[in-house]
Parts: sequence; C-alpha cells; structure tokens
Amino acid sequence: MKRITAVFDGLDFARSTMDFAIGYCKKSDAHLVGIFPESFLYHEYDFAELLGKNGISAVKIRHAVAKEAEKRARSRKLFADGCKKAKISYSISHPEGITIDEVLKESTFADLILIAKGERFSTIGTQLPSTFTRQLLSDSRCPVLLLNERTESPSHVVLLYDGKPGSVYAIKLFFSLFDAEEDTSTEVLYVTSSDSKSEIPDFEKIKALVECHRPGAIYTCISGPEKQSAIDYVQGLGPGALTVAGAYGRGSTSRWFIPSIADGLITQCKCSLLVAHNR
Repeated sequence: MKRITAVFDGLDFARSTMDFAIGYCKKSDAHLVGIFPESFLYHEYDFAELLGKNGISAVKIRHAVAKEAEKRARSRKLFADGCKKAKISYSISHPEGITIDEVLKESTFADLILIAKGERFSTIGTQLPSTFTRQLLSDSRCPVLLLNERTESPSHVVLLYDGKPGSVYAIKLFFSLFDAEEDTSTEVLYVTSSDSKSEIPDFEKIKALVECHRPGAIYTCISGPEKQSAIDYVQGLGPGALTVAGAYGRGSTSRWFIPSIADGLITQCKCSLLVAHNR
C-alpha cells in the first residue's frame, strides 16, 4: 500500500486536489494523508482591520481567529467526508509549525505529494510558482505532483528525457506510482539545441526501459532552444496531459529543471506536472 500525502490550505480548500487524490488512492488502494498546515505566520485577515480606538482590539482578534479556525475545520470535514464516501483509508494532520517545514517533514514519509499548482500559503504576491512551491520542489524527499484543476486521469503523459540519470530516475518513479491505462498514451520527449538530425541519447536503453512499462510509447526528438522548446511543446498538449520531469536538488547541474524551465512549465502550461529528483 502506498502512502500518498495531499497538501491543503484550510483557508482556501482545493476541492479538485481532493477529488484527484481520492480517485488515485481508490484506484491504487493507497492510504491518503490530508495535511492542513496551520502556521501562525499565515492568516487571511488583515491586521489593519483589527485596529480599534486604542490599538489592536482583543475582541476583534478573538473573532478573527475563531472565524479562521471554523473555516479550517470545515475544510478538514470536507476532506474526511469525501474519503469516507469513497471508502478509502485516510488520516488527517494539521500541524502548527512553519508550513514548508511541516510539509517537507511529511515528504520524508510519503511516496508522493499531491498539491495544487497555485498553492502558496501566503497573502503576499500572486506570482507563480510561489516561494512555497519553489522550496517544496527543491527540497522534497519524495516526488511532487503539481495538479491543475482537472480531476480525471491524464489522457497523455510526456516523459521529459535529456539522457542524464536525473531524468531517467523521474521516469522510473512515475512508472512505480502510476499504472498503465488503456486510454492514456505515453511519449518520451528529447530536446536538442543542435540540428534536427540529432539522435536521442542511449535510445535503445531508454526504449527498453519504457517499453517494459508502457508498450507502444512514442519517441519524439525536437530541435531548438532547449528551455523554451520543451515548454512550447508541452504547452500545446493542453490540460489533459501530465508532464514528468527530473528536478534539481541543491548544487545540481541538471539542465532539465533549472528555475527558468520550472517557471515555464508551471505558469505557461495547463497540464499537471510530476517532479522527482534523486537526492
């Protein structure tokens, strides 16, 4: 049984993440952990609204805190009710420490993290990927699946391959986490900055690996600026696709998931994104 962790903002509950997580766990017979971080640093109320005639109003603070607590509790109940209805194994955690620290700790004991692409746990700024997402992708101890708002299984999977061990590791983790489905096609994508006659590196080896798990996969080699070409190609696939990428750890020199490509895949592409790196 796999242990899957879905991360939620209790103040802005992502129902689509819950629906995907429940569907995945029901199909895979996995245990689902719903983590609802409650950091004291993150609130939706504005402190300016808490000012009274004599400064910060204790009454207004109590009211605001109670209102948030009720909202977080409702989110947890929605999650619990969904899991019970689907009859899956589940548990709930709502740690009060620093949000990113708590989620990273959870990643140590999870097979997969599920989280909405737009999750930020902050009222400051709107740029994507958020600071929270960047740190999660960099430091997570398990694969992270950034979800769009679709709840169905992907219709097409793109495995980004650059000939390096990091990308192969991500591909193997994908195979271990997702069973083959008849209505889902698989494609291995290699981008080269040289001429169009370039060949996919170690083609026979990567094909042998992929064919063991996804017989009939197609193999695509495109030329152009490596970063933007990959982003443009994935962007054209639409929201029904899932992209699999190897990510950088600190100090890594991997070219596939340096920040500029991460930004593009998250902000320009509507598909979901599975990120995994060998720590």
